[in-house]
Amino acid sequence: MKLKTVLIGAAMTALGACSGPAGNNDEAANAANVVMPGNAVDANAAISAPAPAPTLDPKSPAAAKAVVEAYGAMAQTGSFPDAAKYWTNATAAAQFSASLEDYPKVRLTAGTATDEEGAMGSIFIAVPLTLDLTLRSGSPYQMTCKATLRRVNDVPGSSAEQRRWHIETINC
Repeated sequence: MKLKTVLIGAAMTALGACSGPAGNNDEAANAANVVMPGNAVDANAAISAPAPAPTLDPKSPAAAKAVVEAYGAMAQTGSFPDAAKYWTNATAAAQFSASLEDYPKVRLTAGTATDEEGAMGSIFIAVPLTLDLTLRSGSPYQMTCKATLRRVNDVPGSSAEQRRWHIETINC
């Protein structure tokens, strides 16, 4: 019973911390609908799960994988301009998206993130992925790829946006 009370109290505290200043409810509601890398899983879990859902550590390999999955979900629906926010570089995002626009159906499946390494204030991680595509002829086509993601370490002066996982490259 005490554990249930603690969980409910923690959930209420977390929800209370999410509310904005009085009179600014429209902004808070709109912000809740924005999906950002690193917090996408937490925000969606809090909204859709009937019971408290486990959260991902935003620094974790699982959070990096979640960014790739969120990008894949947008690519599958053809929402490439919105999907670009998961990338570090808008030009690289546009180039990769352009390579997918010729396929009537796109499905991206992310594997387990591996090979985490640090360099010059950033952390890089590899996420293997499979692209299942449908050619215009209707024939299936599959590619094995690797997404490389980057996030800035928790260094003084870094922003929350910089400390989220972003796709650097996807090589197939």
